[in-house]
Amino acid sequence: VRGSRETLSMSLGPQAGVEDEAKLAAVDTAAEVETPEHIRFRYDIAGPARRGFAYFLDLLLRGAIVAVLGVVLMLAGFAAGDTLGNASVGLLLVVVFLAEWLYYVLCEMIWSGRTPGKMALQLRVVSERGHPLSFWQSFLRNLARGADALPNMYALGVLVMGQDARFRRLGDMLAGTMVVVEKRHIVQGPLRIEPPISAPAPLAGSR
Repeated sequence: VRGSRETLSMSLGPQAGVEDEAKLAAVDTAAEVETPEHIRFRYDIAGPARRGFAYFLDLLLRGAIVAVLGVVLMLAGFAAGDTLGNASVGLLLVVVFLAEWLYYVLCEMIWSGRTPGKMALQLRVVSERGHPLSFWQSFLRNLARGADALPNMYALGVLVMGQDARFRRLGDMLAGTMVVVEKRHIVQGPLRIEPPISAPAPLAGSR
């Protein structure tokens, strides 16, 4: 691949080579972060499809939580009478609100930028500098979900993600975050040198 890039750049001139590299960088799905110590880390950016599957899993879990609590409150309302029955409806609306807005903040704080859906898809939310997600960053990115969901089914959020090099939605841009794919590496045994290195022979005359 590198040889084909160099051949294309030599045949079309320096300007064409620069344009070719710019196009390749535009479709790159990795982000490189440099620390103050000049150490560079490379993160694989999560695309809309993978994030969509994670959101769907979280949606199923949130729906199950609301359904279970809704049945409990409904039975409690029937048993308590009309007065407490109306209160149970109000409590159910509060549960729906908490499941929609605080579910993500709570999970991301407990599991360091992950929800159950993100864990299943090996995703994590981090800051744009690669630092762990803070509370206020999680709060801001999830507060903007209402705007990302407009007009329906997160259409605006998907549109914004498609135009951003790091696939960030409005909430990510507001909070300075990005969603990355966690790579798991299997650590094999310790490195062995064959044949083993022997100790240097003592110098003549040394004791």
